[in-house]
Amino acid sequence: MQYLSLKLSEVADTSMQVLAPDIVPFPSLISLTLESFYLYDDDVLFRGNSASLEQLYLLINRDTVLKLNMLGVFKNKVKALRNVYLSEEYDTEDLSRTFKAELDTFLCDLMCTVHKRHADDKRQCTP
Repeated sequence: MQYLSLKLSEVADTSMQVLAPDIVPFPSLISLTLESFYLYDDDVLFRGNSASLEQLYLLINRDTVLKLNMLGVFKNKVKALRNVYLSEEYDTEDLSRTFKAELDTFLCDLMCTVHKRHADDKRQCTP
């Protein structure tokens, strides 16, 4: 499978956490579209495809940002990433100082990953 798009139905229980087995289900994934919360407690969608994943369409919400930060998904795990498309879904009143710092870290890690792919530059990205 090279293209994967995930979207929850409106009636889905978004508080459900799904544990994925310790396998590499999408080793040649090129494009990943997440139009819902990231439900997995591990990096199952990003595991084993760092050399092939080139496009990421990502819905930004508090849960997804916190989960992907905790998992360190964008810390040298997606080496082939070329294009990132972000959409947001969060309540601006929910953007506390802590979440703003998490969002800054998330975006910095993501942009540094893409930057490293586009240029052979040694600059460090810090939030």
